[in-house]
Amino acid sequence: MKSNRSFLVLALCLLLPAVSQGALKEWTVMVFMNADNNLSEFGTEDMQEAVQTGSSSEHNVIFQLDLAEEEPCCRYFIEKGEAKLLADMGEVDMGDMATVIDFVNFCHENYPAKKYLLIMWNHGSGWRKSLNDKELRGISYDDQSGNHISTKELAVGLREVKQLLGKKLDILAFDACLMQMVEVAWAIRESASLMIASEETEPVGGYHYESALQVFHEKPKASAADVANHFVRAYYEAHNGGAQGQISTTQSWVDLGKVEQLKAALDIFAQKALGKCTDEFFNIQFHLTKFYYPENKDLHHFMKLVQDKVPNPEIKTAAALVQSAVEDYVGLALNSKGAGLFDPDYKNAFGAAIYFPSRKHGFKEKYLELDFAQDGSWDE
Repeated sequence: MKSNRSFLVLALCLLLPAVSQGALKEWTVMVFMNADNNLSEFGTEDMQEAVQTGSSSEHNVIFQLDLAEEEPCCRYFIEKGEAKLLADMGEVDMGDMATVIDFVNFCHENYPAKKYLLIMWNHGSGWRKSLNDKELRGISYDDQSGNHISTKELAVGLREVKQLLGKKLDILAFDACLMQMVEVAWAIRESASLMIASEETEPVGGYHYESALQVFHEKPKASAADVANHFVRAYYEAHNGGAQGQISTTQSWVDLGKVEQLKAALDIFAQKALGKCTDEFFNIQFHLTKFYYPENKDLHHFMKLVQDKVPNPEIKTAAALVQSAVEDYVGLALNSKGAGLFDPDYKNAFGAAIYFPSRKHGFKEKYLELDFAQDGSWDE
């Protein structure tokens, strides 16, 4: 039965033509939706949200959706009112970066555009290690294969994406938890211009695609910053009494062209603080804005408290430089405090998290494998 089904799937893939793309459009939105896990039902819901808005004469919306269990992975062209099947691909490994690259290549060849937005939809965990200490965490967990895409694999694969597009992605958005970390931004800085993500875990509803995609109808020639601003606001509104209810959230976009400047300021701070980390320095962690993984701290709030609580004037000055660099790096951050999944007050969540473990949790040696640790002084 398995081999017969594979033959049928291959035949379908060959028989289903891509929707005619016509002239070069302004935007192609590529949604890599790995729902081959406990998020399966929400993947279907999100695609139905997208159908309410659909593509237009100026933009394409393409989904690659893989559901749980025996459901095949399929590609769809999202029209208003219909998700048009492009290909039934059978079972694929959505936890393999090569699958992402293949999807982007398909979209680029069949639905070319001046600007590209890639949305990666799934569970996410920033850079953090797995519980069994074997490998770094990342994104796109596929229950069928048991694979996921680590931060390093993401960085390498996105460089290949840049080559095939002949340019950086205009926006890389993570409809996933905990991905708005400086460490992730550093890894992908050469391959995308802007990054949209959440410092905290995302509610299961994630992006509200009907309202998020509306920007392409309202502003057909929208810039990347226009789109990023709209996505952050749409997310906030959907979870702040809107379509997704009242749930505490964080969402922000950052300018990856400014992460070098931010890292340079962090390096200066790290060098000034090295060997001078007094109890006052560590005690600020009790007051810091942190997230589901308590080692993930809001960087802007961190530097503000250093200036308030740490007496060393050199460290204070260096912290002020980092704080200023964060303000330049974060394009827009919105958070909502509501009676939902989370209790923390996010009023000081500015839009960029960084790894800073407490003495209780301890430093994880796996962190040293990241490009961010190898290229800078923060780990020291």
